[in-house]
Amino acid sequence: MRGGCDRGFCLTYYKLSYRRKLIRTIWTFVIGSLIVAALLFMRPEVLQKPAFVIVPAALLILVFAAQAAYNYSKWQAEKRETQQN
Repeated sequence: MRGGCDRGFCLTYYKLSYRRKLIRTIWTFVIGSLIVAALLFMRPEVLQKPAFVIVPAALLILVFAAQAAYNYSKWQAEKRETQQN
């Protein structure tokens, strides 16, 4: 996605540059993790069945890591391309 929004406010994720997508992925993961931790703290009976917590958490971590890695690699490729021109 060459020429995405890299400054200012942009409401849609798909119009962002890869650098901004990476930043948004990271802060969304951090805030989402804090919210999930707070919910688990308020509902300790859910922790009695760890498979209901560990499996979805592991899947979400893998998805966020893959998304962050993809956005980082695309951002670096875009940066190298603009430096060559």
